[in-house]
Amino acid sequence: MDSNINKHNEIISMKNSFIALAIRKLTKKEISAIKTISTIRSRMNSTQIVKVLSEEISCAESTAWMILRSLIKMKLVILENKKNNVTLTKAGEILIDSLS
Repeated sequence: MDSNINKHNEIISMKNSFIALAIRKLTKKEISAIKTISTIRSRMNSTQIVKVLSEEISCAESTAWMILRSLIKMKLVILENKKNNVTLTKAGEILIDSLS
């Protein structure tokens, strides 16, 4: 029983550390971008997402591409299948939950 409690506390501690690191590392535009991606309900490929991000966070499409690549490198979003649909990872979902 004590072992389960310790494991649970370790998981919570790691989750909190991850959130703190992510928030510290991410720029305001990256945070806005991941929030925007999390609200999109339809499947969109990377080109479509970049157009939306560009409008929503008021930046050039080249900047939106840079932000998307950054989120991918941080493993907060992934490109799925051959259509390159953009999806939040579990880490991205945890971060979004903590920002709400």
